Amino acid sequence: MSPKKKYGSEIQNLLQNGFLDNFGDIDNVKFLLSPSSIILLGDHTQYNDGILISSAVNSYVGIAYRKVKNSYTIIYDGKVYKGEPITGFKPSDENAPIRSLINIVNNLIKENHLLCGFECYIINQTSKVFGLGNHAAIAMGFLKALVLSSCIKLSNEALLEFAVNSEAEIFGPVVCKPLYYSSLAQRPSTLLYYDTRTEYKKYFPIEKNLRLVVCNTLQEKDNFHQNCKDRILECEVGVKSLRLYIWGIKNLRDVEENFLQRHIHILPKRLYTRCLYNIVERKIVEEAYKDLKNNRFNNFGKKLNQTHKKLSELYEISSSAMDLLVSTAEESKLSTGSKMLSCSYHDSTINLVLQKNTDKFTSYMDSNFKPVNGTKLQIENYLFSEGVRQIN
Repeated sequence: MSPKKKYGSEIQNLLQNGFLDNFGDIDNVKFLLSPSSIILLGDHTQYNDGILISSAVNSYVGIAYRKVKNSYTIIYDGKVYKGEPITGFKPSDENAPIRSLINIVNNLIKENHLLCGFECYIINQTSKVFGLGNHAAIAMGFLKALVLSSCIKLSNEALLEFAVNSEAEIFGPVVCKPLYYSSLAQRPSTLLYYDTRTEYKKYFPIEKNLRLVVCNTLQEKDNFHQNCKDRILECEVGVKSLRLYIWGIKNLRDVEENFLQRHIHILPKRLYTRCLYNIVERKIVEEAYKDLKNNRFNNFGKKLNQTHKKLSELYEISSSAMDLLVSTAEESKLSTGSKMLSCSYHDSTINLVLQKNTDKFTSYMDSNFKPVNGTKLQIENYLFSEGVRQIN
């Protein structure tokens, strides 16, 4: 099925040994686990005040943290980064989460939030497949460690705003609040409904035997970040055109499908389909919300397949491999729902599967998925996790 994952006690042992080797002792050290997060529904609507459904999974970042007087040290992926007491860290251009983390620390210093120095040792055991959900795990785990050590005094809501604003400086509007909130505060065995316009949040319990099965082709997505930026720009141009007909449209959250249909003639087809995706996806999430409220989980699962088709047909960010994975999972009758994994660096899909069916599902996908362009299929089975938690 999948390589063995390191859970709480195992990661804590690695953190203790690593911290001890690098800093000499583990007195007054806080140990935390921070989970990767995923978007199940509402993909790519956050920059139009969208509504999304997210969760966290047991793919963890481990953080060992201790406050000190006036020095800053981060050890990430075996490499040591040191910051100055007043100016912080030299900005990094590394294509890794450390770049985001350094930006967060420097912003904390700039805004006078950071009240002490620190020593921090980080182990990243997350799967690369979770993409920006891994960045969320590192950012929220680190910020929560600062709060628990009294190095900053910010509420969860303030932490969220700070993290998202700092990450947007690097990644732009593709940064998604629900991803960060799920990594920070997800309740065990739940899905999070998050309205990015009103900030309304609600957790929905799910069956504890439900698993998130990831089918990963290990193929890097082509121009991942650029494609997202292009879609954002196309939607923005579409909104500007629609504002000529209705005053007060802030973004696509304010547009209904019948209005868009009446003005189809003013938009090039590409812009029309991008806008239509955002509007249709909002409706899918609204219906999924009703399904969760009324315990219609099978209906909810079908919404994942609907979303995937719209992402493929209207938003054009799927691939032949991901389309084939979704159709193969649907044919198996073993998955409640399947769709592409957004905000990921790999062509991959997520599947909702009952624990008793995971082995059968894995066998079916291995036997029936025919590789596309040399793809190899790696299948991993995840639990739905709680948010950041202290483990000592």
